[in-house]
Amino acid sequence: FSMSIAAAAQGAASLAAHAVVMQLWMVTSYVVDGFADVGTMLGGRLLGERNAVLFDRLVSRLSALSLACGVAAGAAIWLSRTALAAAFTEDAETLELL
Repeated sequence: FSMSIAAAAQGAASLAAHAVVMQLWMVTSYVVDGFADVGTMLGGRLLGERNAVLFDRLVSRLSALSLACGVAAGAAIWLSRTALAAAFTEDAETLELL
């Protein structure tokens, strides 16, 4: 939250823009956290079974899915940034920063 302090020092519009970006970050992180949960559950089972081959395959697949999800989310946010910003605020100064 130190970035919130830095944004607040720049003014209300900067803090508002930071809050919007943090909300989008949190939504995206919840999706990727799902991959982490799957990795923990299945990975623990595979390690307990001492199945290194399937464990390595799981790590590769989850890494690829996480990367694809991050790229897709980033692209979707970038392409819809104007509409997303307008959904969060009508303040012209904040919209300009977003």
